[in-house]
Amino acid sequence: MPTDRDVAAVLGRLSRVPPFAEVPSVIEALARNHRLSPISNTDDDFLAGTLEGLGPVFATTVTAEQARAYKSNPGLFQFALRKLGVDPADVLHVAQGTFSDLAGCSTLGLRVVWVNRKGAALQEGLEPIAVIDDLSAFPT
Repeated sequence: MPTDRDVAAVLGRLSRVPPFAEVPSVIEALARNHRLSPISNTDDDFLAGTLEGLGPVFATTVTAEQARAYKSNPGLFQFALRKLGVDPADVLHVAQGTFSDLAGCSTLGLRVVWVNRKGAALQEGLEPIAVIDDLSAFPT
């Protein structure tokens, strides 16, 4: 049975997993001309550790902890829209999760680009506006 210390150690390591190789440069380039904000299915502390190496490129962050809702619950995305002060038509959500992101976004009319790193089959009924293999294919 894992102890509280074991759990804390695993979560500490997970919150510091480095991003995929292309992510920092693409995020930096996008931040020059766009307002970026991660919408994370985690809590504030976990996300802070994850973002540490990317620098100050995000306008703000949105977490499930703040929204009190987890993906695919549209409540997380509704909270994000309110916090960011934007309309669904003004958002382009770039996501790796199919059910968690695409399903939640589609109910609100958010456009989604699906990052399909593993070449997975798209679940029926989910319709991203584009599918890319990794962020290097994303126009900056």
